[in-house]
Amino acid sequence: MDEQRVQAYLSLIQELLNCRSGEEAAILRKHPELVDEGLVQVMRDVAEMMAEEGEGNAGWLRDFADTIEAVNYELPRLETKSTADALLQQGFQQYERSQYPQAWESLQQSLALYEEIGDRARIALCWEWLGCIERDRGNWDEAERLYQQSLALRTELGDRAGMATSWGQLGDIQRNRGNWDEAERLYQQCLAIETELGDRAGMAESWELLGYIQNIRGNWDEAERLYQQSLALSTELGDRAVMAAVWECWEISRKIGATGRRRSVCISNVWH
Repeated sequence: MDEQRVQAYLSLIQELLNCRSGEEAAILRKHPELVDEGLVQVMRDVAEMMAEEGEGNAGWLRDFADTIEAVNYELPRLETKSTADALLQQGFQQYERSQYPQAWESLQQSLALYEEIGDRARIALCWEWLGCIERDRGNWDEAERLYQQSLALRTELGDRAGMATSWGQLGDIQRNRGNWDEAERLYQQCLAIETELGDRAGMAESWELLGYIQNIRGNWDEAERLYQQSLALSTELGDRAVMAAVWECWEISRKIGATGRRRSVCISNVWH
């Protein structure tokens, strides 16, 4: 790679780093002769140097290099992906505000664009979030269908972290239905991958949910063991949400000893 071209790449990268969000595709359109494998490689090299120096934009630059490569250096596809990403982010924000009709529309528009450019990982992500909307609406069967679609695609792509998320979500559906054995099986699959990947926050949550199932069954010692594992790890990580959920379940389990049925009802009220 000649020095003059490297300098051109570096100038373009600097322009990308300095631009406002959403302007990236327009900047690249002005330099189509530079959008190639060489640019992506230099972007990754610069991102690595930035990361070593603790600069916050390193992750963004690395991700944007991956995006350019994913669309095969084709600017029209890159613009489509940028639009899809913006709609996806908008859908996330609307979901967080419980604006489900608007979130559904944003995610459907995003999904259509990802399907147009063949971004299968994002397609799986859209199905997951559409499933979350249906779950929150109480449409459990439709949520399950969407989660299953997401899981099947993630399995095909070898996305282990995504598979763990999907198994956990499917476990939640079985737990809501009272299918404890199936929920336990799904949570165990989720936990196995989280352990493999070193996802400690996920492990803490899975132990908490497995403890809940043991509690429902009346296996108090096993429930306590799992709650203790979850609490120790979530405390270490500073995950207050999981810590609070574990303490609430654990305290109810400890204080209420009349009957298994009453204990189950009280624990269920924490979760549903």
